[in-house]
Amino acid sequence: MKIVISYFDVNIVCRYLIFLVHLVKFYNKMMKKLLIVLILLPLVSYGQFDNGYSDGWKEGYCYGKGVGCIAPVPPIAPIPDLIKGEDFTYKSGYSRGLLDGKAANSEGNSSRSKEAATPAPQKTQKSSSGNDNSAAAAGQAIYIMRINNNKKKLEENSLMYEIEPSVETAFEIAKSAKMLFNAGAYENRFGPISKEHKLLIVKYKGNYKKYLKSLK
Repeated sequence: MKIVISYFDVNIVCRYLIFLVHLVKFYNKMMKKLLIVLILLPLVSYGQFDNGYSDGWKEGYCYGKGVGCIAPVPPIAPIPDLIKGEDFTYKSGYSRGLLDGKAANSEGNSSRSKEAATPAPQKTQKSSSGNDNSAAAAGQAIYIMRINNNKKKLEENSLMYEIEPSVETAFEIAKSAKMLFNAGAYENRFGPISKEHKLLIVKYKGNYKKYLKSLK
């Protein structure tokens, strides 16, 4: 049996091979672009954090100094501390820079609100089991860590609130203030926010997401 291959069949095969060649070229080109995007994406994200840190540092350095303050060149932005909840956004960089800039100015430190004293660790009762003492000490350490984290958040958000008193920041301040107030480490249940924002927090029971839903 003879197999007859026509010109039409050869033409189809050739076209198919040409198509495969173009497909491979297109695939390689797209993979190169994807690789470039994956390399540049972290740099672009860090750029947002760096810009925020620079602006926040200048604002913190001139905090309480009036309009005539000229801040020096900010230092290089640090790497975001992901463990403490920082990210690569402008807001996170601004918040970090605001604290560092204020700390860099010795005169600005005097205007910082006094932090409540950290409650002393309660003495754990002696137990016949060493494991009980270890568990109690670990629990106390976690408790103190929560206190200190909320103090830092309260200070950070209070500075931002003085500059831009947004509703979201007010909810964050009230959240930290409530935790510290219940622990006996802060004297104000709501923190340094306006009466209008206090009413919103009471109305929505401190739930910012619930507040946002009410706006829709």
